[in-house]
Amino acid sequence: MAPSGGAIVSATRLIHARRPQPGATGNFLEGLNLRNLLLAVYGACYSATTDPMYGNIAQQTVIQGARTAVGFDGYGPGFDQNDPGSLHRWWSNALWQALAVGPDGNGSPATIQDALEHAVRVVRERSQTLLMQDNPWWSENYQIFGDKTVRIVPAR
Repeated sequence: MAPSGGAIVSATRLIHARRPQPGATGNFLEGLNLRNLLLAVYGACYSATTDPMYGNIAQQTVIQGARTAVGFDGYGPGFDQNDPGSLHRWWSNALWQALAVGPDGNGSPATIQDALEHAVRVVRERSQTLLMQDNPWWSENYQIFGDKTVRIVPAR
């Protein structure tokens, strides 16, 4: 059975986007106040996929008040903790660098849309240079919910 989205696994718990029916028990984003959350990046597979029962975790984050959330519709940049040179880690490093100090490190922070496009370019270049392969298709599976122009520096 293919993963269907609608949930993430934290270090200790499965967290669903919403309750499948009133009174359901478990861990849910539904009902939380996330108005102080500027940006959530779910670097997990299927984190922007809508499950018919539990909803969409990235979309629900914005419904609960976050300004912007990013998820992946299909495979995403899951990490191999033992491989600091993995393309997944290159994607993550490129994304956060662009958000903090700009794609070129010039101190001009990028929007989330521009930072994601930069991360895709970095993965494409690294893939072609190091692995002599085309761009890993997962890097372009992202979806942005909410404000695509959000910048994390300076924060609100």
